[in-house]
Amino acid sequence: MKLRFWPENHPKTEDGQVLDLDWSWVRSLPGKNIGELRIGDTIAGHDNLRVIFFVPPEKTKPPMIWVLAAFQKKRDDFTKAQIDTFAFRRVLVLERFYKNPLKPHNT
Repeated sequence: MKLRFWPENHPKTEDGQVLDLDWSWVRSLPGKNIGELRIGDTIAGHDNLRVIFFVPPEKTKPPMIWVLAAFQKKRDDFTKAQIDTFAFRRVLVLERFYKNPLKPHNT
Protein backbone atom coordinates (compact mmCIF):
# COMPACT_ATOMS: atom_id res chain seq x y z
CA MET A 1 0.00 0.00 0.00
CA LYS A 2 1.12 3.52 -0.63
CA LEU A 3 0.17 6.52 1.47
CA ARG A 4 0.13 9.65 -0.60
CA PHE A 5 -0.14 13.14 0.83
CA TRP A 6 -0.40 16.00 -1.59
CA PRO A 7 -0.76 19.40 0.09
CA GLU A 8 -0.54 20.86 -3.41
CA ASN A 9 -1.38 19.51 -6.86
CA HIS A 10 2.04 18.04 -7.69
CA PRO A 11 4.38 18.23 -4.67
CA LYS A 12 8.01 17.53 -5.40
CA THR A 13 11.21 17.41 -3.42
CA GLU A 14 13.91 19.99 -4.08
CA ASP A 15 15.46 17.64 -6.65
CA GLY A 16 12.14 17.24 -8.49
CA GLN A 17 10.96 13.84 -7.21
CA VAL A 18 7.24 13.41 -6.58
CA LEU A 19 6.55 12.58 -2.92
CA ASP A 20 5.28 9.04 -2.35
CA LEU A 21 5.34 7.30 1.03
CA ASP A 22 5.29 3.54 1.67
CA TRP A 23 3.23 2.24 4.62
CA SER A 24 1.14 -0.68 5.91
CA TRP A 25 -0.81 -1.72 8.97
CA VAL A 26 1.20 -3.67 11.56
CA ARG A 27 0.02 -7.26 10.92
CA SER A 28 0.66 -8.37 14.50
CA LEU A 29 -1.90 -5.83 15.75
CA PRO A 30 -4.98 -6.38 13.57
CA GLY A 31 -7.85 -3.98 14.14
CA LYS A 32 -5.79 -1.67 16.35
CA ASN A 33 -5.21 1.00 13.65
CA ILE A 34 -1.45 0.88 14.19
CA GLY A 35 0.60 1.39 11.03
CA GLU A 36 4.21 1.51 9.92
CA LEU A 37 5.51 4.24 7.61
CA ARG A 38 8.72 3.19 5.85
CA ILE A 39 11.08 6.00 4.85
CA GLY A 40 13.65 4.83 2.33
CA ASP A 41 15.53 8.11 2.06
CA THR A 42 18.54 9.01 4.18
CA ILE A 43 17.74 11.69 6.76
CA ALA A 44 20.57 13.14 8.86
CA GLY A 45 22.72 10.13 8.03
CA HIS A 46 20.05 7.57 8.98
CA ASP A 47 18.39 5.27 6.46
CA ASN A 48 15.64 2.63 6.66
CA LEU A 49 13.63 4.77 9.06
CA ARG A 50 10.31 3.54 10.44
CA VAL A 51 7.55 5.62 11.99
CA ILE A 52 4.93 3.67 13.93
CA PHE A 53 1.63 5.55 14.05
CA PHE A 54 -1.88 5.16 15.45
CA VAL A 55 -5.08 6.41 13.83
CA PRO A 56 -7.63 6.98 16.63
CA PRO A 57 -11.20 5.69 16.28
CA GLU A 58 -12.74 9.11 16.92
CA LYS A 59 -12.86 11.73 14.20
CA THR A 60 -11.12 14.93 15.21
CA LYS A 61 -10.75 18.26 13.50
CA PRO A 62 -8.16 18.56 12.18
CA PRO A 63 -7.62 14.81 11.65
CA MET A 64 -4.90 13.34 13.87
CA ILE A 65 -2.37 10.58 13.53
CA TRP A 66 -0.39 9.78 16.68
CA VAL A 67 3.30 8.86 16.34
CA LEU A 68 4.03 5.97 18.72
CA ALA A 69 7.68 5.36 17.77
CA ALA A 70 10.36 6.30 15.23
CA PHE A 71 13.54 4.30 14.73
CA GLN A 72 15.98 2.83 12.22
CA LYS A 73 15.05 -0.70 11.14
CA LYS A 74 16.36 -3.05 8.49
CA ARG A 75 14.24 -6.17 9.11
CA ASP A 76 10.61 -6.50 8.10
CA ASP A 77 9.38 -8.08 11.34
CA PHE A 78 9.01 -6.69 14.86
CA THR A 79 10.09 -8.24 18.15
CA LYS A 80 7.47 -9.17 20.75
CA ALA A 81 8.79 -6.35 22.94
CA GLN A 82 8.25 -3.82 20.12
CA ILE A 83 4.71 -5.10 19.46
CA ASP A 84 3.89 -4.88 23.18
CA THR A 85 5.31 -1.34 23.31
CA PHE A 86 3.22 -0.18 20.33
CA ALA A 87 0.05 -1.69 21.85
CA PHE A 88 0.70 -0.12 25.26
CA ARG A 89 1.42 3.31 23.78
CA ARG A 90 -1.89 3.07 21.89
CA VAL A 91 -3.67 2.41 25.21
CA LEU A 92 -1.91 5.44 26.75
CA VAL A 93 -3.11 7.69 23.92
CA LEU A 94 -6.68 6.42 24.27
CA GLU A 95 -6.69 6.82 28.06
CA ARG A 96 -5.13 10.28 28.10
CA PHE A 97 -6.70 12.00 25.12
CA TYR A 98 -10.11 10.47 24.38
CA LYS A 99 -13.26 10.69 26.48
CA ASN A 100 -14.22 7.01 26.07
CA PRO A 101 -10.89 5.26 26.60
CA LEU A 102 -10.52 1.54 26.21
CA LYS A 103 -9.54 -0.33 29.34
CA PRO A 104 -6.21 -2.20 29.02
CA HIS A 105 -7.91 -5.62 29.22
CA ASN A 106 -10.11 -4.70 26.22
CA THR A 107 -7.23 -3.77 23.95
